Parts: sequence; structure tokens; C-alpha cells
Amino acid sequence: MIINFNQLPLIRDLHKNSRIVFGGGVYDLLHSGHTQGLTFRKSLGDILVCGLVSDERASTRKRIPVRNEQDRLLVLNQFRDIDYTFIMPLPISDISPTLQAIKALRPDIYVEYIDNKYRWSNEDHTYLNSLGTKLIFDTQPKMNSTTAIIATIKQNYYSSNQ
Repeated sequence: MIINFNQLPLIRDLHKNSRIVFGGGVYDLLHSGHTQGLTFRKSLGDILVCGLVSDERASTRKRIPVRNEQDRLLVLNQFRDIDYTFIMPLPISDISPTLQAIKALRPDIYVEYIDNKYRWSNEDHTYLNSLGTKLIFDTQPKMNSTTAIIATIKQNYYSSNQ
């Protein structure tokens, strides 16, 4: 179900006796690595909430997404493992969109890709603990990446058109 950021606290109220898992990503060109990660997250709890990185935020971190956020949100909403999905807010001063969402939702578990382990400071860990949220790193080997898919497309396109 597609929701907006302001509805996150309602999820905790609706699912008081359920284990809520939260994670996020850009989910631009969906591939097997995405499905593997979503299945892993869902296996950790009863309710999976997935935050979608906005176009504006994604373009400042990696690159401009191929597909716009509304399209990515609609496609992500079709995954059976995802119970709720929303577009993440932009950072507010020094509070990341992820921490804003965790504060609003208060999930039991937040899942982060192991590649991002060093982005989490001791203060972040303390903050998560104060909210009752356990941080789990997804250590599964990466099966694919959108960046690699785009590079392959470019290489195959340019080599066949020369």
C-alpha cells in the first residue's frame, strides 16, 4: 500500500503486536538483487515498510534515476513482500531521511546493506537503541546492481553501433 511519510506513525498503531521491519533504497531498474534484499527483509518480521529515495535525493547521492519516483513507487508497491511503501523526505539539517522515517515509524528492525555499514555513527546506534530499533546489516552477496546494468547497456549499445 502506498502511503505518505506523515502516515508512518499510524502503521505502528495499526500493527502493535507485529514485528515491523523497515528498509529503503532507490529501486530504479529492479533486478534480482532487489528482490533478494526485499525477501530477506520480509523474513525478519511481519510487516515490511519500504522507503523509496526521492529523485532529488538520489541525484545528489549517486545519479539521476532512469525512472521517476512516482513510477518507481508504483512498481515497488506491486511486490508481495512489501506491506507499505512511501517516498522518503529530504534531509532536515543534519537529520537524514532514514533517521526521520525511523523516528516516525519506530520499527523493530531497520535493515541496511552491508556496503553502508560505515555510514552509521556511534550516535546513530545510540539513537536507534533509544527508539527500540535494532539495526541489521544485509550481508548477502550482491547479485546485481542498477549501475552495472546501465554500464552493460551502454557498452552493448555503443559497441553494436560503431
